[in-house]
Amino acid sequence: MVAIIVTRFTTHVIAVIIARLAADMITMIIPGLTANMVAMIVTGLTANVIAVIVTGLTTHVIAMIITCFSMVAAATSI
Repeated sequence: MVAIIVTRFTTHVIAVIIARLAADMITMIIPGLTANMVAMIVTGLTANVIAVIVTGLTTHVIAMIITCFSMVAAATSI
């Protein structure tokens, strides 16, 4: 009888401890992960946006310079 009570009690205590630990772990992990995810997404997006803007601007500027030169060359050759 005593052995049954002791085993029941110990299994209950272990189950409660595991549940508490799991709950604590989950509550700690989820906000950390979401914060990391958000930080990664934001930095990734800003880096991508900056890269797109920079490459777009440089190609645009290069294209404008080339067209200006070609227009000047065409005007002078006439």
